[in-house]
This record gives sequence, C-alpha cells and structure tokens, in this order.
Amino acid sequence: MELGELVFHLRKRRRMYVLDDRFSTVVAFVDGFNAAHDGQALAGFGELVADRVLGGPTGLHWAYVIANSLVPDMTGMRLEEIPPQFNAPLTNRLLDLIDEFVLASRATGQPMNHLLVGVEAWVARHRGAMVERGLAVEIERSPGDRSKQAVSVGIDAGGRVGQLVVWDSGEVEMTLGGVDSDEVAVEAGDVETVAQVEQWLHRVWNGVTAGS
Repeated sequence: MELGELVFHLRKRRRMYVLDDRFSTVVAFVDGFNAAHDGQALAGFGELVADRVLGGPTGLHWAYVIANSLVPDMTGMRLEEIPPQFNAPLTNRLLDLIDEFVLASRATGQPMNHLLVGVEAWVARHRGAMVERGLAVEIERSPGDRSKQAVSVGIDAGGRVGQLVVWDSGEVEMTLGGVDSDEVAVEAGDVETVAQVEQWLHRVWNGVTAGS
C-alpha cells in the first residue's frame, strides 16, 4: 500500500485499519506504516509540518506539532489524553498535510523535501492572482533521478522576467532581468524554512513588476 492509498482508507474506511477514531490511534498507525517502509514513506514530512504550523524547525514529533495547533494546552499531555472533541479535527488536519506531501512527492517519483513542497504550495496559492495581473508563471521540477532535487519558478511580466531555483539542500538562486536588456541580476543564498523560501518568491514577483 502506498501513502496516498493509506490516506484514502483512513478517510473512507478507518475502522478497517484502526480500532477507534482517536488521533493518537491514527498517529500510531501512520508511524507504524512509516516504520514498515524504513522511515522513507514520511521522509521530510516532519519538516513540512513544522513549517506549516510553526513557521520553522522544531524538535517535536510532527504529531505533537499538529496537536499543539488545535488543543489549547498540551503541556505535559500525552496524545492519548487529548479531549475527545479534538480527535476528528486533528485527524483531518493530519490527513490533509499528508495529502499535500503525497501530491508533491508524486511530481518527482520520490519523497519530496519540505522546501520544494513549499515552493509548489506557494505557486498554487498565488498563481491565480499573478495571472490576473497579466503575469505568466511556470514551474519546473528536476528529473527524479537527480541526486539533488530542485524546483524552478519562472515569472514573466512581459518586459521583465524572473526566476527562482530552490534545491532540496536549501540553496536558492534568483535571477532578474529585462527582456530587451543585457543586464541580469543574479543573487544566491541559503534557506532553512518554507517561510524563507516564500520571501524569495515574493522578491521575484516584486522584482518583475517593479515600475509597472
């Protein structure tokens, strides 16, 4: 069974796989599934959850990060002690995050780094607004057999174009230039969180629309 199938069954046929609807039970099952796949099924998922919920890295297990986002006070509380009214929303949140992780992973045929997931999520959220403003947006993924995975986002405003390449190692490279000009600005850097990646993406967007 693949991770995407697991999410489907936990949404539609949960009691075929777990004994009850507690969040802690679902977490234990998902953790067991990951362990059975030598930890590769959810490789990078914890980082994705931390970025989505906290905006940066943490030492907490992803289940506790999700729990802390909805339960008012998790101090000293085990997952098994979470009040019943939180079980359904926590489980839904977990499955939504895994779905997002799976969709990005399928693009390359291998587990996706949380930074690359963040790039694709940003483009999905902002593509409509950029198209409405007359911008053309393209996103490309490196072939799945590359040792270093990367996602490239290109934004074309007609007179100016920009590109941001993000590697799974945390390296980024931004290029800005005019269509009818030989002047090209290139800037490189390093990122650790999705929030930092999004700052670079907004810089590209602002860079191609400057003066328009």
